[in-house]
Amino acid sequence: GLMQANRLTGLDLPMKVLIFEEDGHTKLAYTTGESLAERWGLDHGTEIMLEQIDAALNQLTSAAVAQ
Repeated sequence: GLMQANRLTGLDLPMKVLIFEEDGHTKLAYTTGESLAERWGLDHGTEIMLEQIDAALNQLTSAAVAQ
């Protein structure tokens, strides 16, 4: 996993989603896989895991906004 690649990624895991209201609109913010890779210097062996994280977060946040 990501923590095997760099233990410090545990500071960002599990992933979190911030949900807030701004100007009458519901907004969501979260860290992307690319941001994790940049922050923790993750190498090419983690790309699939990061893509899976992004896909899961996109699906979750899309469902939340659609409600």
